[in-house]
Amino acid sequence: MGAVAFGAILFAVFLAVIALMVWQEARRAPEGGSAVYILDNAAAFIGERLPAERALSVGDIRSILEWGLLHKQTVASRRDDAPPVIGGEDSVIYIAEHATDSDGRRYDAGDIAAVLACEAEYLVAIGAVGPPVEGEATP
Repeated sequence: MGAVAFGAILFAVFLAVIALMVWQEARRAPEGGSAVYILDNAAAFIGERLPAERALSVGDIRSILEWGLLHKQTVASRRDDAPPVIGGEDSVIYIAEHATDSDGRRYDAGDIAAVLACEAEYLVAIGAVGPPVEGEATP
């Protein structure tokens, strides 16, 4: 067997190993990619789904979402042993107080709650919500 034949066999083995690595990585990748939260897309999504009695502009929705994101970051950064709980009345109060302080716009608690409920629908729609974590106590 000549050097050329040996080189060709080595090259074929090399290509087979590369093909196996690519195939394995493709199987491991999540279907549809990872969930990406885009604030403008979330605001548009929510604007289309808000009940008619909630007269909020896309700018108002975006402002509420921005304050909601800040609240989530604040809750998640706490150093206590309690698991972070996001949403509900605490979120509504935080957003209402801080949004009023910063831009002077006063948001009704019902408007904020409606935006947060639609945000939950957005999170499900983009695949950011999965099954409950096993072994964790739920409040």
